[in-house]
Amino acid sequence: MSKKNNYKVFKSSQEKERERLDKERDEKCIPLAKEYLQAILDGNLSLNGKLNAQELEKEYEPTMLKMINLYLEKELTIIEIGYVRKLVQEMIDNLENLLVKSINNSLRIAQKKLFGCDKEDMTLNRLDGILKQ
Repeated sequence: MSKKNNYKVFKSSQEKERERLDKERDEKCIPLAKEYLQAILDGNLSLNGKLNAQELEKEYEPTMLKMINLYLEKELTIIEIGYVRKLVQEMIDNLENLLVKSINNSLRIAQKKLFGCDKEDMTLNRLDGILKQ
């Protein structure tokens, strides 16, 4: 077998191993990311930005301890804990992006209905005519 073929076989086996490890990590971490979000909801945490450090710690400690216990139970590594946090942020960002996209699309449709054209196609003369009506 040539060096080139050996490299392809080696690279392919590395990719398969990485995919297997990624699948195992996801099977372990995705449910924990969902539990993380649920723990926040179940904790009924306030969003009072005026809590001092002691009040904040007292309010959030039960939720934090619940997550630490889950991490201990599932024997997460430091990297996996960071991955869980990344997954949580990704869920929030995905939802936010879809919400913003939907709202912006609705605004574009409304503008077109109101003005008869997209905002990008609006001329100052047309805008002036609408304002003078």
